[in-house]
Amino acid sequence: MHYPKSVAVTWQTSFDQLSTPARQLLQCLAWLSPAPVPETLLEVSLVDSDNAIDLFAALAELESYSLVSRGDNPSFTVHRLVQEVTRR
Repeated sequence: MHYPKSVAVTWQTSFDQLSTPARQLLQCLAWLSPAPVPETLLEVSLVDSDNAIDLFAALAELESYSLVSRGDNPSFTVHRLVQEVTRR
């Protein structure tokens, strides 16, 4: 990575503590525009090996680690740096 080690260590520490659904959601969100994403996008049902994934719970988990920010309206954003590091 081309980021200082402190950023990489902080990132890895947070990422390691995420549940599998939260990791999967973050990996998908990393490829979207950094513009606000409507929460209605998460109403689509996803299934991971016979288990339904609660995307709203995964979003709440990402918010608890400050990996996404929720807006006043039902939308959220992912910071460009978070997206870049997630993609790599």
